[in-house]
Amino acid sequence: MYGPEQQYRLAYRAALDQLAGVGVIRHYGESRERFAARAAATSPTIEPATATHLARSLGASDGDSTTTDWKTIRRAIAKEIGQNTPRWRRALAFCNPYSWLFTR
Repeated sequence: MYGPEQQYRLAYRAALDQLAGVGVIRHYGESRERFAARAAATSPTIEPATATHLARSLGASDGDSTTTDWKTIRRAIAKEIGQNTPRWRRALAFCNPYSWLFTR
């Protein structure tokens, strides 16, 4: 159903879900770029990931980006969240199966 050409969208959404899990969510009316700048305190990789996602969403070609690149980005974001988020917040995220509902 989802081919490699959709990987940018799925990986970006997964990154947003990870951030929502630790309480970093996009506010109503907040642009993706402004959210990425704010979320960079928790995960600096989200800024280039957002720029790449927006470029692809608006029709830019994939260029040299591959599925492996998005997997690397997701791993980097997960690592940064682990390093920049208190343990209690990560434990709370683990216990909350509904955090993805707050992803925009």
